[in-house]
Amino acid sequence: NPGNSGGPLLNSAGKVIGMNTVIISPTGASAGVGFAIPSDTVSARVASILKFGYVKRPSLGLYLGGDGLAQRVVGRDGALVAGLQRGSAGGRSGLRVGDIITTVDSKPVKRVNDVFKALDEHEPGDVLKVQLLRATEVAGDYNEGDAESVPVTYSELEVSVRLGEIAPEPGR
Repeated sequence: NPGNSGGPLLNSAGKVIGMNTVIISPTGASAGVGFAIPSDTVSARVASILKFGYVKRPSLGLYLGGDGLAQRVVGRDGALVAGLQRGSAGGRSGLRVGDIITTVDSKPVKRVNDVFKALDEHEPGDVLKVQLLRATEVAGDYNEGDAESVPVTYSELEVSVRLGEIAPEPGR
């Protein structure tokens, strides 16, 4: 539907349930699969747009590894911290590369997206609790140079993080 993007998506009772964004049509006609942003997501962002001119998004400033990495490393669900942005909220709070985030604000983290879902419920400047696993010691005998044989002990920790903000793109 050309021109429908940004328009309301209505249910059969006429209630607004989303904002239309795009349609994928193999023929180019106004028929195909349409996509929309849920209305509660739109509502949560409108106040920020009206106040600041853009959506203020909270950020831990972390790069997270792919789903399943924590399971392979420690046999538990979580999100593996693969990197930290310079000066990030996560780095300032003591998070480290290699940490495995297991809960954010008491919500379990099974997949990487669970971290982002938890952040969506917060604003920049909010403080949230992050529970994690951290490698604390290498124990026992192992063959140097054989990473597969290194026995590592993980400890459970909790850190408080004051969320930073994702900077808006230039020109916005």
